[in-house]
Amino acid sequence: MSSLWESVTQSLTMREILNQPVSWTATLGLDAAALCAVAPGDEELIFTGCGSSYYLARAAASLAREALGVPASAVPASDVLLVPQQVFSRRRSRLVAFSRSGETIETVAACRAARRFGTTVAVTCAADSSLSAAADASVNLPHAGDESVVMTQSFTNMLLAVMAGCAHASGDAARLAELRMLPESARAGLPEWQRTAEEVARDPHWSQAFFFGTGAYYGLACEASLKLKEMTQAVTEAYHPLEFRHGPQSLLTDRTLCVHLRRGGPAGSEDDLMGDVRKRGALGVTVAPAEADFCLGPGIGDWARAPLYLPPLQLLALARTALAGLDPDRPRGLTRVVTLSGEVAGQ
Repeated sequence: MSSLWESVTQSLTMREILNQPVSWTATLGLDAAALCAVAPGDEELIFTGCGSSYYLARAAASLAREALGVPASAVPASDVLLVPQQVFSRRRSRLVAFSRSGETIETVAACRAARRFGTTVAVTCAADSSLSAAADASVNLPHAGDESVVMTQSFTNMLLAVMAGCAHASGDAARLAELRMLPESARAGLPEWQRTAEEVARDPHWSQAFFFGTGAYYGLACEASLKLKEMTQAVTEAYHPLEFRHGPQSLLTDRTLCVHLRRGGPAGSEDDLMGDVRKRGALGVTVAPAEADFCLGPGIGDWARAPLYLPPLQLLALARTALAGLDPDRPRGLTRVVTLSGEVAGQ
């Protein structure tokens, strides 16, 4: 192990990133009936959360819509509280609320408020939580909770629980089989991802970063951007790849890192974008099943592969944190659970 990793090897954050193959196996072993709580009957699906959990909701909505063929959307929990008329349609809804701790004030209040529009489901890493108590049903992942401030394994496990629930509910044996390949794929990839993360982190030429993802991968790109921002206070943003051309590309310099969460197979215009950012002097990095800087390995399709994109990029954020001499377990200005005043949360 290099000296860079030695400085964070005892951190909670690193342990939780590296524990994901183990925690994913436990999540995939949960009771199928409990996991299916996230799948609606004839209801519209609405996913919600705050911060990382909102980005999780964005990814989950896209993946559920594809797997189940039902209307599914994602909103921040504050929208459920403040503008419910813009969230809920006339049809009954099933709100799936994410919170690692189960104590996020807006999310708990949103879950309570949503019950008049339909059913509610909590997905959390704390079984005896306020969110679980507020919901009609809950999917609890106590084995996947993070002790650290930033979300790592809790994010991927809550996402995986929803994906497994969708696959069980739709009777899709092929997707379930691919999901069950994820723990071993991550276990096999972690050593090389760690080496690549250090190499990219040590590159002295970048100081700002953009992350690109299409569909469900946009939510993952938002989360990867947030991890780097939280741990290092770097200037980072996430974009749909082709949207980046419509204005934001003016921010490109030779001090920019661009990371593409690439789908399998031909990506066409998305690959053209990465070629362009490199021509303009930016450092381009790809995360993909093959021929990539962070190689995820073959055999798993785009839908089931989604959770696999985050461990390499969590390691990148951790490596950059170590390089800066920062403590990943104590990011500046952050706490593990965000609380608001009762007046705001109760609206």
